[in-house]
Amino acid sequence: MINIKELKNIKSIYAIDIGREYSYIVDVIQFMSSKNCEVKKIKTSELIDFLKSHKGKVAIFYEQSGIYSLRLDILNSNSIIKYTINGKEFRGLRLASNKKKNDLNDVKIIAKAVSDLLLYNENEYLTKFHEPLPYECKRLRRLLKFYEQLVRQSQRIKNKINNFYWLLLGKNKKINYISKSTKERILKLLELEDEINGIYGNEIKFLLEIYDYYFNKANEIKLEIEEIIKNHPDYQKLKKVFEGKLLIAHLIATYWDINRFNSIKQFRALFKFHFVKVLKSGKTQKIEKTIKVKNIKRYFYLLLLYTKNPTIKKLFNYYKKIRKLSRAKAFTKFSYVLVSMIYKYLKGEEFKLPEGIEKAFK
Repeated sequence: MINIKELKNIKSIYAIDIGREYSYIVDVIQFMSSKNCEVKKIKTSELIDFLKSHKGKVAIFYEQSGIYSLRLDILNSNSIIKYTINGKEFRGLRLASNKKKNDLNDVKIIAKAVSDLLLYNENEYLTKFHEPLPYECKRLRRLLKFYEQLVRQSQRIKNKINNFYWLLLGKNKKINYISKSTKERILKLLELEDEINGIYGNEIKFLLEIYDYYFNKANEIKLEIEEIIKNHPDYQKLKKVFEGKLLIAHLIATYWDINRFNSIKQFRALFKFHFVKVLKSGKTQKIEKTIKVKNIKRYFYLLLLYTKNPTIKKLFNYYKKIRKLSRAKAFTKFSYVLVSMIYKYLKGEEFKLPEGIEKAFK
């Protein structure tokens, strides 16, 4: 987590956009005094030498994505304090700035965010910028992304096979899971179909081969995901509360180290609870909350459907049955409170409902 007091005492603070050949640097201190400050362009190969040439401590802020940022990720120096922002977070900043994507604009967007953090102690940036995450966390996030892509592709191919299967049988019969016995049935149908006209045979065989590749590769990735989370210190705690290794993997990949967060507010911000003020009658305002991390939102929903944990079921029933909210609003409230319960649980407290909700059931 960013130490604001320490950061304000550092005289050299830079926003950096790293490219393959050239990198762009903005001096944040100058940027705060003059928004039209100079953007320095240097060769990427000379970037580390430039940072090490400073006397005293240097703080740098950069986007941690792709291969180019590895130069700074693996840099070990007691005089250089590193803070990063991941690609998705940075994309949100760029969309908010309404500027075209290029290296000059990107480095100015980072400089603007850092200057707001220093000038106004903007709390939302406390979770956007963080110390570089370890390789295992980045690896886990990439594996989860690849796994979901493979599962989606497998489902598309299965849908195509179902369509061909229906054409061969002459009736609508769907395949839920392509097992070895299912393939044997399909291949027998192909033999019959070959005797007739041979239109679909090669197409279905080709799709079955691709499905096999995607399915097997997804299983390999799933095993590696499980291996990473089993070595995480919070895995055994989360396993007692949540069912499903993929849900636990997504949670761990999202926060990774609970010690990065000093408050529930910072932890909630990580899950993108978006607050919208809606004007009602007169001066009153209603605050709507919406969870913005799609993966977590989906897995919270699956958790709600299949969980055997009575505390989690009880939490949703409070908003749905006692508060009598619509399903969508009840789910949002449920997710919001559940994130707070997870934070307290990871910090060492018991996984239990807030007192007000517990009293409502008595």
